[in-house]
Amino acid sequence: MLAIRGRFALLAALLVSAAAPALAAPPDPSVLQLAGPAEKGTRLVIRGRLVDRHGNPLAGVPVRVYHADLHGEYGRYDGTLTTGANGVYEVRTTRPGSYGGYAAHVHYVVTRGSDKAYFQLLFADDVRKREPAAKDKVPVLPDSLLRRWKAPNHGLHSEEVRPVTIGADGVHRVERDLQLR
Repeated sequence: MLAIRGRFALLAALLVSAAAPALAAPPDPSVLQLAGPAEKGTRLVIRGRLVDRHGNPLAGVPVRVYHADLHGEYGRYDGTLTTGANGVYEVRTTRPGSYGGYAAHVHYVVTRGSDKAYFQLLFADDVRKREPAAKDKVPVLPDSLLRRWKAPNHGLHSEEVRPVTIGADGVHRVERDLQLR
């Protein structure tokens, strides 16, 4: 009886190991999936590099990325990636919504030690490339504009309007490099 159990155990072990799935490769920490394929909205892929003030790539740096949902509400699309070799990163999400007259945008917070740097990405095809209407506000931001401004609650922001390309697959793609000062 023991010999039969031993043979069954061996057979069971062979069947399980043959049917067991191969171990998946570990996820790439430089790729952040904020929205899954079943999410409503237009697919968006943002790629870029993090570099220092001299243009040297910065690998292994945490970058928080977040944006509003289709209705302009925050809290759903928020995550952190770690830049890869040559400072590269990729974010897979949906196009953000706008709120309060602001153009749709994506926020980045780069943390190095105790220092934080703030960036925003705006889209060149967004007709709302402006801040809320007021006499002292810039009415329209030109394409490919890079500007820096001080936010009262965060500090210096680097904001850039970037062109959007739409692939044959319908995915919107944007490149946004982040340069620390």
